[in-house]
Amino acid sequence: MSTSSPTAAAAPVALVLSAIVDFVNLGGYLTGAPIPAGIAGIDIALGVGALVAAGGLWGRQRWAVPLALALAVITVLLGITGFLASGSMTGKVVGAVGVLVGLAVLALVVPRATRRVVV
Repeated sequence: MSTSSPTAAAAPVALVLSAIVDFVNLGGYLTGAPIPAGIAGIDIALGVGALVAAGGLWGRQRWAVPLALALAVITVLLGITGFLASGSMTGKVVGAVGVLVGLAVLALVVPRATRRVVV
């Protein structure tokens, strides 16, 4: 991965944004929203994992690409679930943002993953 290209720098930034979204979701739990504790644990794990993957991508580590892809897929799936299951507009917005951020990470990381396979 060349950090001189715009997409090479954008993928770690998108992962950091994904981590921020995951950590901001924890604010909803602190306000007393009726959200299962397991989901809070998943949000923490996704946020920490996204930061680790962002650091790995920035440092050109090979293991970071599959980690980023896996986290993005999980983020998209949880965002869709949150969007469909939420009864509040805030929950739907949070779910939609999760889907959009996850898709952005996928769009930025998939070309890098396929380039390694094709070459």
